[in-house]
Amino acid sequence: MGDMSRETQERLMRERQRQAYLARKRIKKERKRKVIRFIIFILVFIFAFVFYENGFSLDLSNFKWKGFNVDIFKKKEKEQKTKTESYKSSMAGEVVAYVPIDDRPIHTTRIEYLARSAGFELKMPEAKNYRTHIGTGENSYAEYNTKYGNPAKISSWLVDLDKEGCDYFIISLDQMFSGGLVSSQYISDEEITIYGQKMDYYKKVIESLLADANNHIYIIDSITGLSITPGFMGLTEEDYQNILAYSNVERKTLETEELSIDNIVKEYKLDKTGQEIQTTEDEIILNKYLDARKRKLEYSTSLYEIMDKRDNKNVHIYYGIEDSGNHNTNIQKNDIAYIKKVAQKHETSITMREGVSTLSELAFADMQLDAVTAKVKVKVSYYGDENRTVPGTNDSYKEYMSHIIKDLGMKEVNTKQNFEILVYNTKEDGKNEETSNKLIQQYLDNIHNKVPTVIINDADLTKDKYLVNNLSNYESTQVPLGYLIGYSNWNGFKNSARIGVAEGVTRFLYLKGNTNKRDDMDKGFLMTMGLSFIEDMGYLSNYDSSLEIKELELLMDAQNKMILDNLSNSNYISDLNPYEEKGIRHVTISNYTFPWDRKEEISVKLYGAIQDRHSITVPKTVSYQK
Repeated sequence: MGDMSRETQERLMRERQRQAYLARKRIKKERKRKVIRFIIFILVFIFAFVFYENGFSLDLSNFKWKGFNVDIFKKKEKEQKTKTESYKSSMAGEVVAYVPIDDRPIHTTRIEYLARSAGFELKMPEAKNYRTHIGTGENSYAEYNTKYGNPAKISSWLVDLDKEGCDYFIISLDQMFSGGLVSSQYISDEEITIYGQKMDYYKKVIESLLADANNHIYIIDSITGLSITPGFMGLTEEDYQNILAYSNVERKTLETEELSIDNIVKEYKLDKTGQEIQTTEDEIILNKYLDARKRKLEYSTSLYEIMDKRDNKNVHIYYGIEDSGNHNTNIQKNDIAYIKKVAQKHETSITMREGVSTLSELAFADMQLDAVTAKVKVKVSYYGDENRTVPGTNDSYKEYMSHIIKDLGMKEVNTKQNFEILVYNTKEDGKNEETSNKLIQQYLDNIHNKVPTVIINDADLTKDKYLVNNLSNYESTQVPLGYLIGYSNWNGFKNSARIGVAEGVTRFLYLKGNTNKRDDMDKGFLMTMGLSFIEDMGYLSNYDSSLEIKELELLMDAQNKMILDNLSNSNYISDLNPYEEKGIRHVTISNYTFPWDRKEEISVKLYGAIQDRHSITVPKTVSYQK
């Protein structure tokens, strides 16, 4: 620089300083761009994940910026999944072979109506082959007369259907191995084998069904209950009470490594301190009951041993814990732990919850859900205390509902639901008018917003008839029943929750995915709902064990007339693609019957007709009656 003038040197120095400043500025700007790009990347990732999880499509396959190509958002696997996700069922028109637990309507009529509403052909064995007789009557098979079903005939029937190409099976192991739920508590192998077949034959039938890779098999079984059934094979109410008290005595809890059938059976007769449990029960009857418990564990073990030889991806097993005692302390606790241990050992996933009577509904719903690729989204709203414990369980109402939804592979959401379940679990004092009003208001809102709705009513109908009366009395409230896709108040929340969910899922999948909708399927749906309304509103709200059957029928008639009038003034949801409604012309009852000569459950035959949409105005709000 020695030859440069001072002025030139100063000008060059200023230029260098300016270039250095600009360079620093560019670096800062590039750093800021990187930070912004990183923030945008994180936000887009969160945005894509949340929207994808909630059923929205987001295509960011061309989302690029200099120096970074966001290949993660090409989502090849997700795009493929979105293309194949569908509510269309691969089961449309399929034959379903169904072996019921016994002949009560909860195991027969309700499943028949559900299958008809879904468009499946349900096949069951001849009725006498799965019938249980309490009190009078017997099944006659050749030279044999018994009080329970015929596993030999049922096994042969299953083999024939499998050969004919049937691929869907719902099978009660209590029926297959014991002739029904009641007999599973009390009979022996010797009594069952009078049909001319040894027990190994029934096991081989299960094995042959499992051997067919095309078969989808849903097995329902029970953890033996806490007593025997009065009236069955001469057993009395005193026998029932004695064995119930005996079974509820707290037993020792066996450690995992101690859980074997022999060890469990040893503990049956001992309390938690190792002392023999005292009872006045006849020793022969008590021993038959305890032997039956052992027998059930042995057959459960044999099932898993059979499954070990097969690919069991299409086999599903559901256990119901019979009765409602505290199974964490009573005779059932080690049985339950043993079954879970065996299933885990054989790497088999099982579903086990309290309650047996509605396992068929659970299996039927699961079978349909397995046949679709889209995840059903359900919202559950509670009217009452959702944190109260469900009687007979250790779960709150919210926990129990979440278990059922999870067991079926559905998704519980707060928005964008496919259908909504309204749970009514009221205060014990029966002062629940306000709670009932809020639930009905939500139902009306859902009708106007075209949201399919299920109501599960857990009210004690001896104290609280607000919801039943306001739903059924159309003349007073103008609330139409027909828009419901599920309703239940049957035999405690453990059962009514399953029924309501099964009805709701069945109807939603039909409305959303069935491309061949037919009037006979809609009539099946009307029969499904009509039976729930008649039995769970008309019957249960008037049931009193002290009444004679004729007296009970007279009380039911008035309530049922209101229900049938309501349906005749109601529309129902007939399609969701797009949303459409049709009208109900009439639903009629042919007769009442009381299975097993008892008043504990009612059966009715229903008939219904449909027509074009009624011109009705669904109220925004209503005035309620007490």
